[in-house]
Amino acid sequence: MELIMLLIIIIFTIIFVSKKLLSKSKSKLPPGPKPWPIIGNIHQLGNKPHRSAAELSKTYGPIMSLKLGSVTTIVISSPEIAQEMFLKHDLAFSGRMLPHALTATNHHEYSVAFLPICPRWRNLRKIATVQLFTSRQLDASQALRQKKVNELVEFVQQCCETGVSVDIGKAAFTTTLNLLANTFFSMDVASHVSSESQEFKDLVWNVQEEGARPNVSDFFPLVKNFDLQGVYKRSSYYLNKMLRFFEEIIDARLSDPMAPKDDVLGILLKLVEDEELNLNEVKHNLVVRILLITHFFRFLFYIGSY
Repeated sequence: MELIMLLIIIIFTIIFVSKKLLSKSKSKLPPGPKPWPIIGNIHQLGNKPHRSAAELSKTYGPIMSLKLGSVTTIVISSPEIAQEMFLKHDLAFSGRMLPHALTATNHHEYSVAFLPICPRWRNLRKIATVQLFTSRQLDASQALRQKKVNELVEFVQQCCETGVSVDIGKAAFTTTLNLLANTFFSMDVASHVSSESQEFKDLVWNVQEEGARPNVSDFFPLVKNFDLQGVYKRSSYYLNKMLRFFEEIIDARLSDPMAPKDDVLGILLKLVEDEELNLNEVKHNLVVRILLITHFFRFLFYIGSY
């Protein structure tokens, strides 16, 4: 009964504040479908929001406004307008929505993807461009990429010979994760067949799932402190576990004088010696790189399945 009363108070508070904000706003929004009370246009997106937005844009045009809960969202569906925004006015539109789940462990303060343009963002971007993802680094890892692709092909062939079905998305995800792990700290962290090394793979998967999960806290920021779906709590658990995993790898690297110096971790630790980074930034930087690149490959397989 108390929970029901709390929800009723929260809903009426949201309605009251939303009306106040709307009445004070003088900016004219692009056309869009009329929102429902409280939920806005969430019900019109369905389980395939990219397709739903494309259909709505046929009615309301290439610049469309949607109300997702109490958050006003502008949808751009024209390549020409997108080019105008992100090439000619990139500074004005450089910010992005910050999912509540990814504020756990203050992770957003170390991510190039979520930081606003500031000295820390510029430093991290310079490190990525000049130190980590250079042509020399990519050329040096060519043999490693070929090796991991061969392992994937061998795994698929074995499954075909034994009549075992293959989840192509998960198999490619494992290959990508091991390729990144070898590039970053010269070791495998997942396996196609063994369950012993699956923990880190599942950990990365879970962090991505929580970060992408529809969360009422993102649609109604006023209630984010209640964490009604437990997304923030789970995300904190997984991110802390991932940070501890990297901390163990860093400790082992620092205690081993014969450890590799030319992988990503070796380069980052050299920057720590030069006082350009600290160890906390290194851990979060590894999290950012792993999540961004593996998420990109998952996104490709997601699009390919529709």
